[in-house]
Amino acid sequence: MNGSNGLTGETVGETYNEWISFGVESEPLNYIFSGTVFNDNGGISDSAADPDKVGAPYSSNSNYFNGTFDSNEAGVLVKTGSVASRVRLVNDCDNPTTTYATQTLTTADAGVYRFTIPVEPFLKTV
Repeated sequence: MNGSNGLTGETVGETYNEWISFGVESEPLNYIFSGTVFNDNGGISDSAADPDKVGAPYSSNSNYFNGTFDSNEAGVLVKTGSVASRVRLVNDCDNPTTTYATQTLTTADAGVYRFTIPVEPFLKTV
């Protein structure tokens, strides 16, 4: 069939001005949850942090609690004492009865987590 390339030849069932338009629609196979857990302290070191201070170094630091993972801030601590930091995806934060995924953070993770959850268990039959 040569109907859309402008070449002469045998054309069956189409003309030079026919175009076919189509789309493909698909459901996702997985839900992906990802992000970074970080200390939004504006890069203020633990030794300089003081919960009793109200002004400097906090008020003059535009990165302090701005909701952005800035280059001078660190991902969550990998270990606090003997307990490793973990991120869990649960059905209810107040009363978690189902844990869909857990990731124990390593030094290489620097607070970055990613869960890939298959969609199939969440599909509802109508």
